[in-house]
Amino acid sequence: MIYAVLAVGVLIAAMGAALMLSPGPLMRMVADRFQTRTGLYAAALLRVAAGVLLVLASPESRSPAYLWYFGVVVIFAGLALPLMGLERFRGLVRWAVELDVSLLRASGFVAVALGLSFVWAAL
Repeated sequence: MIYAVLAVGVLIAAMGAALMLSPGPLMRMVADRFQTRTGLYAAALLRVAAGVLLVLASPESRSPAYLWYFGVVVIFAGLALPLMGLERFRGLVRWAVELDVSLLRASGFVAVALGLSFVWAAL
């Protein structure tokens, strides 16, 4: 289970690095994929699955409390996502795509730091 957290951490850090290097094309690709009802449920499912993974792997990690609490927050975020409805979700995606490039790059930096913190906790 801990190796899955390691893989997720590397994936999050890689996506953050991609967002830092090329924010516009990456955000347009995400917007194209996730503005449907299926995309909404896929995003929710990915969040819940990632949260469950973090919670289940937390006892094996370097920082069990960190992974457990973060996992619980991610699970609740995933469960709440479908409750916002498709139109609000589309508005949120449009808002994220239209953010200033510097904010997108800063978000990428945060994603890299978060991914690397998961890698650290998994090692």
